[in-house]
Amino acid sequence: MADFSTPLPQAEAAEAAVANSWKARLTTATRAIASLSVSFFDPRQFSRPASQAEWLVRVPANARHFAPVYACFFAPVMLHTMLSSTWYMLGSLLLCGLWCYAYGIKRGDEQVLGVPLPKLVSCSIASVLVMLLTGMVNALFYALLVFSLVGMPHASFHVGPTADALDTAEVQSLQP
Repeated sequence: MADFSTPLPQAEAAEAAVANSWKARLTTATRAIASLSVSFFDPRQFSRPASQAEWLVRVPANARHFAPVYACFFAPVMLHTMLSSTWYMLGSLLLCGLWCYAYGIKRGDEQVLGVPLPKLVSCSIASVLVMLLTGMVNALFYALLVFSLVGMPHASFHVGPTADALDTAEVQSLQP
């Protein structure tokens, strides 16, 4: 009988590559956020949009460009909101457990009433139910509202990356 207690050399190399890739991704993400934050806080790059068309170009462009920085601001707001109530904490634990079970422990697709469903669909449906039962939907809307008080003014007033031709064509089609 074969001894399967020791991993194969290929498995050790694959585990090392995965560990190195996570470190490389984290380092790259940290550097990207650091370089974006220099432009994010630069007061010389802020101005009032001249027209609604310019505003319509700025907001989506800044949202795409500064998404990692906005996520760094949104995460603490969401974390504070989720830790503010016992029901929210219970719902967060249920959601984490649900997704960890689906993608970490159970490898196959789910069956609901004999109908096979992809994992993403079944986990999403269960997540919505948990969020509705524990009141997490209200907390999510509150966190989005609080974040929008910071994010929207920045996205509106920051003269961010230049718009491409497709964005300009979309904005021109909206003008009368």
